[in-house]
Amino acid sequence: SKGDAVLAFTGVGEISGLAQHLGQPAEAAVDDDLLRLAVCLTALAVHLHVGTDIIDVVAPQLLQPAGLQAWPGFLTRCALAMIEAEARRRSQERSA
Repeated sequence: SKGDAVLAFTGVGEISGLAQHLGQPAEAAVDDDLLRLAVCLTALAVHLHVGTDIIDVVAPQLLQPAGLQAWPGFLTRCALAMIEAEARRRSQERSA
């Protein structure tokens, strides 16, 4: 399925769990915005791997040991904010 292909590409856990967290019924089809969200969540971490040469020029302190230790918590907060924003958007659409 399209959802399975995105999971294989993004590495995001079970996409149906993400959909249910967003208030989507379990039997509902995976929609494109959910797939976009899964790709964006993955992009947060992927950028650290593919963009280290740029980060090293612009803000090298972010790649030093102390800077690296801050990334997991920061990326988690960003991911949760993206999920919360999508949940709000979907809730507003349902109530409109």
